[in-house]
Amino acid sequence: MSKASFFKLPLFAVVGASSERAKFGNKVLRAYQEKSMNALPISKKQTTIEGIPCVDSLSTLSHNLTVETEFPQLQGITNPSMVGVSIITPPAATRAVLEEGALLGYTNFFLQPGTCDAEVEKYIATLKKGNKQMNIIQGCVLVELDVDENK
Repeated sequence: MSKASFFKLPLFAVVGASSERAKFGNKVLRAYQEKSMNALPISKKQTTIEGIPCVDSLSTLSHNLTVETEFPQLQGITNPSMVGVSIITPPAATRAVLEEGALLGYTNFFLQPGTCDAEVEKYIATLKKGNKQMNIIQGCVLVELDVDENK
């Protein structure tokens, strides 16, 4: 999957979303909002970010794909492969997110700078080798969406 195709997905889960506007987890969420893209923050610490209710994990998001849900962003989203997962976490957490996501059937990931180390890179290679549908892109969402990071 190309970067352009990634950004055409109907929903973006922002793992590592933050309520602090100076943090990239918040900037990425706001970038999706600015471009009128459907985004859902995933945060273990917050219940709402930028006026959007949060879920605490990809597992909780997956559950909400299968039941009547309070999240309007999920309307029509029936499969984890329809979700672009933007990851803005330290490398140790990134690996855990990738592991959880792969087990749940998520296949589209966008990793921000600083989310990977050598161990995560090795795990990514293993994931891609084991699942040809796995799309893991590394780059900056703000750059790709042409959004000023100083906002």
